[in-house]
Amino acid sequence: MNKLLNWIKSHRYGPLGTAVGAAITAYGLGWMFLETSGVVGSYRTSSLLTLISTLVLIISFLFLSRCQHAAAVCYRVQDGNIELRLVRTTGGRWTFPKGRIQRGEAGSDAAKREAFEEAGVNGTIEKTRFAVYLHQKREFKKREVEIQRIAAYLLHVESASDPIEKGREPVWRSPNEAIADLAYDREFKYAEELRQVVNLACERI
Repeated sequence: MNKLLNWIKSHRYGPLGTAVGAAITAYGLGWMFLETSGVVGSYRTSSLLTLISTLVLIISFLFLSRCQHAAAVCYRVQDGNIELRLVRTTGGRWTFPKGRIQRGEAGSDAAKREAFEEAGVNGTIEKTRFAVYLHQKREFKKREVEIQRIAAYLLHVESASDPIEKGREPVWRSPNEAIADLAYDREFKYAEELRQVVNLACERI
């Protein structure tokens, strides 16, 4: 099941395609059931099947495309130049501060919390995500790989100090430096996702 979910998430149109497939399957199974029951052909029956398949489409897409993790793209402007805050992952790669969205927590609040805990920064965060990107999380202890859909939020840094979490080694990088650091030791697909996030962030700042 995990491999199937990873495959769906790793394709940009995977959630939509899977949801459409589920809706078509639901319609087909419903039609077969009604046909064997001898109840087919009426306008009401077709409308009911259409309604059911539409609900399956919407629910499936919302389930598969939802983001359970949030990242803070933390920035400041120094002498007219944009700088982005990066931190180390537990595996040693550079990344944006990010983490799981807790139950009942808004994505922007989760991103702001992670920015403080991992990068030691406070500031003003946008309430609406500006990008969604794919992240390949390596579970070294379990020897597993999880594909995560990350909602990215812009955070204008107003103060910075040492982070709560140890080993994060937060640094400021120019956009080009950030792109290079984020690409290191990553598959091209996921490095490209992060490059697009950086570019989108710079367009909005």
